[in-house]
Amino acid sequence: MGAAVGELLTAMEQSHPDWVPIIEMRFFAGFTAEETAEALDIPLRTMERRFGDARRRMPELQFLDLEILATEAGGHDD
Repeated sequence: MGAAVGELLTAMEQSHPDWVPIIEMRFFAGFTAEETAEALDIPLRTMERRFGDARRRMPELQFLDLEILATEAGGHDD
């Protein structure tokens, strides 16, 4: 699974580089939507749109949805 995710992020860097930090923060660092938008200094709605676009255009991300649901309630660990 790890290699596939790495390949997906590499491909995403080429086609949609603005999606990569959002995916990394939301799926792997456990940031909330608000934390991600703040960290990237973009409006929350922009972050949500990009995140949704990434998930719709990259079906491979769907298996990561369970990860984000698990961390959504508590945010990330500092």
